[in-house]
Amino acid sequence: MIGVYDSGSGGLTVLRALRRALPQVDFVYFGDHAFAPYGEKDLGNLYDRGCHSVDFLFRQGCSLVVVACNTSAATVLRPIQQNWLAERHPDKRVLGVFVPLIEQITGVAWSQKKPRPAPRKTVAVFATARTVSCNALGEEVFRRARGVHLVPQSCPALAAAIEDDACPDVLDSLVATYVRRLQRQCRDNLDEVVLGCTHYPLVSEMFRRHLTANTVVLSQPDIVAHSLENYIRRNTTLGLVSEGKGELTCFTSGDPRRAHRAARRFLGQDLSFGQAA
Repeated sequence: MIGVYDSGSGGLTVLRALRRALPQVDFVYFGDHAFAPYGEKDLGNLYDRGCHSVDFLFRQGCSLVVVACNTSAATVLRPIQQNWLAERHPDKRVLGVFVPLIEQITGVAWSQKKPRPAPRKTVAVFATARTVSCNALGEEVFRRARGVHLVPQSCPALAAAIEDDACPDVLDSLVATYVRRLQRQCRDNLDEVVLGCTHYPLVSEMFRRHLTANTVVLSQPDIVAHSLENYIRRNTTLGLVSEGKGELTCFTSGDPRRAHRAARRFLGQDLSFGQAA
């Protein structure tokens, strides 16, 4: 069984792609809605919430957890893996959405640390304030592919607006504002755009409408799903390919009714959420 953890409803976009890629696997989703959004949280808070949430999913029977929050994956996933996981659950795995994205942008495997020649391109990243300020994405991309010019654009209010069920006009106005800010700081033509928060694919069509027609918008959920599928097929001892019936269980630390409404509005799915203790 695989767990998927996010600060709120954004990780449902990753969950949907994972279930399409792995229809026979059972999933448990946990949205930490009561503490969302994560974009302005300090690192200590992010670490504590990450350990708590991953531990909750392990207690539900998951042997592997995907951290479907870019903010957490970029800032605290590595210390969680190296410290808390190694000490408490050395037999289990925690992966994030960060590494597959870097591999997609650079065309370089995560294990390859030395930079390699690559075609020059400009890639914009829309992300939370915390993801942008830590600059983990920029550092890892530069380490692997010097020809990639990464342009980050912070979107401090967007994830919160999505979680708060803001009306489409409000969301579209926010997206338009952040695209304009990006265009003012970026003189190069954009080759690719990354929606670097798992909430943002919920409004991906708004981004596409305000960006130029020839800009490629990368689908992080699909990238993560493809990467995870390859990972568990390589790691057959986890037993995740053969077990399960494609069942799904969802939990939230917040209001289950509100989480249900968000899933129905953005994904067109009626998902029943249990209250996480």
